Amino acid sequence: MKISVVLCCYNGEKFINQQLESLKVQTRKPDEVLIFDDRSTDGTVECIEKYIAKNGLDNWHVFVNTENKGWMKNFMDGMEQSSGDIIFPCDQDDIWCEDKIEKMTQVMENRNILLLAANYEAFYEGEEYHKISNAFTKDDKNDESVSKVQFDEKSLYNMRPGCVMAFRRELLDVCLKYSFSNYPHDALLWRTAIIMDGAYKFEYKSIYFRRHSSNASDKQKHLIDERMHTIEYYVKVCDMLIQLSEAKEMEREKRLLLGKIREFWMLRRKFYQTHSITAAFLLMTKWNRYYLTLKMALGDIYIVFRGK
Repeated sequence: MKISVVLCCYNGEKFINQQLESLKVQTRKPDEVLIFDDRSTDGTVECIEKYIAKNGLDNWHVFVNTENKGWMKNFMDGMEQSSGDIIFPCDQDDIWCEDKIEKMTQVMENRNILLLAANYEAFYEGEEYHKISNAFTKDDKNDESVSKVQFDEKSLYNMRPGCVMAFRRELLDVCLKYSFSNYPHDALLWRTAIIMDGAYKFEYKSIYFRRHSSNASDKQKHLIDERMHTIEYYVKVCDMLIQLSEAKEMEREKRLLLGKIREFWMLRRKFYQTHSITAAFLLMTKWNRYYLTLKMALGDIYIVFRGK
């Protein structure tokens, strides 16, 4: 079974060597490491090239994009160019546990898994960073058990970053058909795998997850227009998943629940557009279980009625 690691980077000179070292010492070596630089303006590429040459890593290759794509497209294009049966996305600033590839590959070899998502240990640097919500880690056990991720009202929320995922090539092939501009690769993989009954959680700490002021995905959304942008994104996600469920002729119950999830996001859109008391009441009562957390639900009320 061929293993690919796809690392995407941009201005990562400060942290890149630690990540590269953690890849080099893996107890199961990847068959290829593909590194896609998004036109860094610092010494990132030079650091990578020196590291590859110094360590004689003939199956590691670095590519510099002809234009800046942004991290979402960079990952999607990079993963598409990989050739592995199992693909590991990789960020530029984390540190992998040395047995990550070995343990996650062993689990995937022995089960019918499309996507395997492990745990992480976050650590923070600097004074400005977005602290990870406890909602994403509160149930972690780290006992190396494996469990299927069930499809439910909260399935659209991406509970794991791409840097702790491993997935089969056939999942990517499906995802490429249902992707769209500015759709993060990890969220796309996560949701598609759940809908296809192939997403599993591995209770194993696979990386040290570095959080700092430059993290590309750490942009909080507070203003109404930004929330509206997020809501429109989720409506589009629902539409694409409904298309997938119909194309795959999935069971009626799953398609009905997808429709309900879309109704929830449409009601949130109406609430932000109209400031309707009725919509607020429905969101807090009939539809409250579709929120990831109570804090998220109360945030809607606060933002809309404070006009922020």
